[in-house]
Amino acid sequence: MQYGKVDSTTNSLKFPLSRPCNAGEQCFLSYGKLSCSHLVTFYGFSTQADNPYDVIPIDLDLHDADDSENGSQMSDWTMHMVRGTWLSKNHEIFNYGLPSPLLDHLRRAQGSTMQPNTITQENLAIELEILLVLCSTFEDMMQAICDTDDDDRENVSWDVKLALKFKKSQRKILSSIVTSCKAGCKLVETELSKCIT
Repeated sequence: MQYGKVDSTTNSLKFPLSRPCNAGEQCFLSYGKLSCSHLVTFYGFSTQADNPYDVIPIDLDLHDADDSENGSQMSDWTMHMVRGTWLSKNHEIFNYGLPSPLLDHLRRAQGSTMQPNTITQENLAIELEILLVLCSTFEDMMQAICDTDDDDRENVSWDVKLALKFKKSQRKILSSIVTSCKAGCKLVETELSKCIT
């Protein structure tokens, strides 16, 4: 990221350009590949369109039961970023439009040593449990960000409008995750019924 510098000779702010620009032509400043939360916090605006860098952070503390039995209080904290699942190209079984590192972490926490994309009754049961936990977690997060009433939006200050717009984008991401988890549950249940019969 290159920033503008003050040219003391001309007493002006100069920016490096990524393409030629004629005098008087409008130029645009790139803020980089940043989430809406970063843009709102540090620059005071949010994008108009869907932002592919917008994420929902999720911290997991998956305490190992074996450690607690041995008196150890170590826990396995890990942070994951989940973005809108509409941006994913893979919504098939074992993927669901969700980030692979998050799914793999949850599978390991369940004690799964499954080979990727291996359909067995045990693996499918673990998948279903993971998807149900994720669905519940993100539904709770979505409820915590209460739905905003657009009726009175015109009568509020710019900063409140910005906050409401940010909440709406976060709810959209959360909603896509919940939808993908529910669709994933149906996929897994269909495969599980094939294994049982």
